Amino acid sequence: PCPVEEANPLSLLLFSWMTPMMKLGYKRPLQNNDVWKLSDENTVEVLQNKFESVWAMEMTREKPSFVHAMWKMFGVRFVIAGLIKIINDVSQFVGPILLGYLIAFTNDASQPTANG
Repeated sequence: PCPVEEANPLSLLLFSWMTPMMKLGYKRPLQNNDVWKLSDENTVEVLQNKFESVWAMEMTREKPSFVHAMWKMFGVRFVIAGLIKIINDVSQFVGPILLGYLIAFTNDASQPTANG
């Protein structure tokens, strides 16, 4: 069984449940039998059947929406994943901009030394 199913919240947050596989992958290339099996709810067959039924219901609406179908399938998990993606994208965009401001500030000879 996949250790993520039994991991505590801290282990989930820090991905420490993944440590044994990372250590093994560091020692040697991973093989197919080294990778944990998916939980039943995450198998392709289960997700495909669920999506097909949700999409069939969605197609009866006047304006079918893929996002709405994903919301019906995954609910809050879909929104949380989207928020994490947005935070990641923004942080990748903002980092270089802040670094540019920092470099400009340190190169500004008119600034007092006490300011940095």
